Amino acid sequence: MLVPTTAPISSIGEPPSLFVDHLEFAPPEEAKALRLDSTLYTLGAPVFDLSGALIATTLKGRETNTPALMIQWLIADFPELDAILANETISDLEALPLAPKTTQEEAREIVISPITRARQRFIQKSHQNPLPCVLVSNKGAQATHSVIGTTIHSEGLIITKASDLGPSLVVRYNGKNYPAVLLSTDETTDLALVGISESGMPVVRWIDELPKAGSVVASPILLQESTDEMVVEATSYVGIFSHVLGMGIPTVHATSQVTSLGVTTEQLDSGLTIAAIQPDAPAFESGLSPGDLIKKINKQRINNRADLTAFLDRCEVGETVTAEIARGGSKSSHEIKLISPLIIPPVTGLNLAKNLSMVPSIRRAPFPDVIVHSIPINAWDCGSPVFDINGNALGLNIAAISPARTIALKPKEIRAAIDRLLAKTRAF
Repeated sequence: MLVPTTAPISSIGEPPSLFVDHLEFAPPEEAKALRLDSTLYTLGAPVFDLSGALIATTLKGRETNTPALMIQWLIADFPELDAILANETISDLEALPLAPKTTQEEAREIVISPITRARQRFIQKSHQNPLPCVLVSNKGAQATHSVIGTTIHSEGLIITKASDLGPSLVVRYNGKNYPAVLLSTDETTDLALVGISESGMPVVRWIDELPKAGSVVASPILLQESTDEMVVEATSYVGIFSHVLGMGIPTVHATSQVTSLGVTTEQLDSGLTIAAIQPDAPAFESGLSPGDLIKKINKQRINNRADLTAFLDRCEVGETVTAEIARGGSKSSHEIKLISPLIIPPVTGLNLAKNLSMVPSIRRAPFPDVIVHSIPINAWDCGSPVFDINGNALGLNIAAISPARTIALKPKEIRAAIDRLLAKTRAF
C-alpha cells in the first residue's frame, strides 16, 4: 500500500512523500476496514494500492496498527462520492501480493506482523556485516540522551550528530563500554568526531550514486522500546528514498529552528496575513493583531511564506525588526523582538508519550544538501547510516523531522566535513 505521509514539505515546490506499507493481515471479504502495519498516519490519510487506485482512508490509529476504511463502504454511506471517485478507485493490478491469512483470534495476538518480520530479516541481511555503528551516550544521562555513531576509521574514529552530545561520553561497541573523547565538531553539518581506544573496527562504505525516487532504504536502530528502561538491541527500519533538498532553499524547518516572529501566518490572495499570535510573544505586545497583512519587514517586501522564511533565516534570536502591516485600509509599523520557536518536545531524552509517535531532533536546519527519506526514526537514532538494499551507505541521518520524514547528509558533504573535523582534531 502507498500512503502519503504527514511529513511537512520544507520548501515550495518540494515533491510530496509516500510511505510504503503492508496489510497487517489479509482482511475477510466482509470486512469494512484494512489494518495497516504502521502507526505513523493521521486520521483521514488516503491509502492507494500499487497501481495508484484509491482504496481506503485511514481511521484513528491504534497502538500497533492503523485501521483504514475501504472506499466502497464510504461510498455506500455517501453515494455522491461515487461519481467523484469512480476513476480513482479502479485498480488495474489483477493480483496484488496479500498478507498471510489469519483468523480473528490470531489477528488479535499480532504485535509485529509476519510481513514486518520478513521485511526486517531481509533488510538486516543487506547491511554491512559487522555493522559499522556504535551507540554514543551522554555519561550519567538516561538511555535516550544518546545518538548512533558511524565508524569512519578502524582505529576508533566515529562521526555522529554534534548537537545532542554532552561533555562526557561513553561509546558502546561490540558489547563493551568505552570512555570516549569529543575530538572536534563541524557547525555547518552538525557532525562531531568522537574517538575511542579500539582498533579493527568495521568502517562504513559510502556510495555517491543515489537511488531512484521510491527506492527502498534502511537504517540501523540501536535503541528499542522493549522495556521501560530501553535496551540496546540492533534492528533496522525501512523507508523510501524521496529526493534531494538543496542547500540555500528557504525552508520551513530553518525558520522554525532559527528565529520566530511568534505568529502563525496564513496565505491569502491579498498576501501573507497573521492568523494567530502567541499571547506571551513580543509580537502580541507590539500591537499586532490577527488579520493584519504583513507588507514589509525591515523594508524588505514580504509577499508569501517563502519571503518570510528567507528573511528569518538570516536573523538571530533577540534581534529587533520593524514590520510594516496593513489593517483595514491603514498602515502602521511595529517593532518586534525575534524569539526562539516553540519546540515540542523541548529536549530529547524523553520516553515517548502516548499519542506522540516520535521525538524530533532539536536542530533540524540549516544543513548543506541533504537526502529526504521516510525511515521513521527518533532524535536518538541520528548519526546512523542510510543503506540501500545492497548494503551501500548513501547518507548519514542528521535530523529526525516528523514520523515519516528524515533528512540525511550526502557522502560528498560528509567527506568535506570529515576533512574539516580532522584539521582541528585535538590529541587523545
